[in-house]
Formats: sequence, C-alpha cells, structure tokens
Amino acid sequence: FFAVAVLMAALITDNKAFFSIAVLEVALADGLAAISGIAFGKRWGYKVFNHKKTLVGSMVFWIVSLCILGTGLLSQTDIISFQTYSLIIIFVPPALTLVENLSIFGLDNLILPLATVALLQAV
Repeated sequence: FFAVAVLMAALITDNKAFFSIAVLEVALADGLAAISGIAFGKRWGYKVFNHKKTLVGSMVFWIVSLCILGTGLLSQTDIISFQTYSLIIIFVPPALTLVENLSIFGLDNLILPLATVALLQAV
C-alpha cells in the first residue's frame, strides 16, 4: 500500500515539503512506533478493532510526528503563518495518531500519507 500512497500523495500535492512530510510520517513515525511498541509496550497494550496496539507505540508516533511536522514546515513560512504553524503543531500530530490507530490490516501505510497531505493542503 505504501507505493500506492506515495503515488497518490504526489498526485494530490505539488508542495515538495508536504509530500516529504507525508512520506516521513509512514517511514519514520509509523516505523519507530511499531519497533518501540514491540520492544517496550507489552505491558500497556490495547485493542482497536481486535488488533493489538500499544500506548508506547502511539506516544512514539505522536512525538515523532510532532518532530517531523515541526521541522518540515519551517521552510514553508511563505505559505504558513506562525499562528497556522502553531495550530498544525498542536492538532495534526494527535489527529494522525488517531488515524494510525484506526487503520488496520496495514492500511495505515495507505491512509497516513493521504491524511497528512489532506490536512496540510486544507490549511
């Protein structure tokens, strides 16, 4: 699904930073969340649609997403004001964490980049 998501993200945005951020969400945030959840989250697990998730993995996703958005959008000062940047930093990481939690059967690799681009394009 990741290859399809990369192609679709490239088609719906012409902003290189938005595209890069969308790809990094899956590559870094989702990947590190999975690794940390498996390694450290055994005691704090929960199920979403009968699929195991971990609190540690979700928190790692949130923090890495915050870092990706925080640094990735710094180059976009010509199209994003400081107030908008602040709102993105506050609301988009938890929204993407929710999207990642609700995406099952590996669909997060498809939905996350598209949701990221859609949220950034909406701003």
